[in-house]
Amino acid sequence: MRTRTLSLITALSCTLAPAPALASEGATYYSTKQHYQPQGSSYAEAPSGFHQIYTSTVDRHGSRGLSSFKYDDLAQQMLEYAQQRDQLTELGTKLIPQVEAMIAVNRELSGGPGQEAGYGNLTEVGREELRGIGKRNAQRNAELLGSIAAEDLKVSFTSSGEDRANDSGWNFGEGLLEQSPSLATHLDDDTKDGHVNIAARPDLMYAHKDKNAASYQRYTEWKDSQALQEKVQQAYAKPESQQAARSLLAKIFTPEFINGLADGSVRFSAREKDDKSVEGIVDAALQFYNL
Repeated sequence: MRTRTLSLITALSCTLAPAPALASEGATYYSTKQHYQPQGSSYAEAPSGFHQIYTSTVDRHGSRGLSSFKYDDLAQQMLEYAQQRDQLTELGTKLIPQVEAMIAVNRELSGGPGQEAGYGNLTEVGREELRGIGKRNAQRNAELLGSIAAEDLKVSFTSSGEDRANDSGWNFGEGLLEQSPSLATHLDDDTKDGHVNIAARPDLMYAHKDKNAASYQRYTEWKDSQALQEKVQQAYAKPESQQAARSLLAKIFTPEFINGLADGSVRFSAREKDDKSVEGIVDAALQFYNL
């Protein structure tokens, strides 16, 4: 039996360039946490004589909650510390229940089949994103998908094996099969509990983390180097960084709290992440930005 690989690869990490979001007309979001919006629905016609033999879609997982209890943890610690010392602005006081709500909803996010609820899982928006991507792929590649059924070929799905990547793959598959139901009998593995089976390939998706590779050794040496730490500290110490951090924090905290962060007398450590802390005003501002 021949297999035509209609590749779905759900990746876990990438850095996206700033792009206008369509969710709010006229607004521009510079955070990678802004959820995806499809842009454009018309495509150029293929040239005469073109015959499609392959298609591949490489996707980041759909919109999800925070990956772990860290930004919200440190933000909550700062707010509670300042509240106990009457060092919050009116806005800062209003922020406390919002951070608590953020923590609660992340802990309650439902997982996919057989997955535990909690941090890192897809939101319903994230599932809809991938269902839509699957559906639009089927629409764009209708002739190719029709040939798979006609020639009795097979379709397979691949992911990194992480829960949110699998969940994205399942929802992509649902959208694809909804638009092209004839593929249901041409999957590399039969569906399970109504979901396509996803082949976990961490060796493929995490090639950059192969600890035996020379490139990985060079990366770890660079990541842990004093030179990199000095560059980060130089960026934090820039007047522009300090000004931006103070501007953000001044909306939430009184000058006494901010000055304590600045002189190092006030600092915080994450309760579940040993390598995460707040030391200085830029660190503090980044927790709220990332949250």
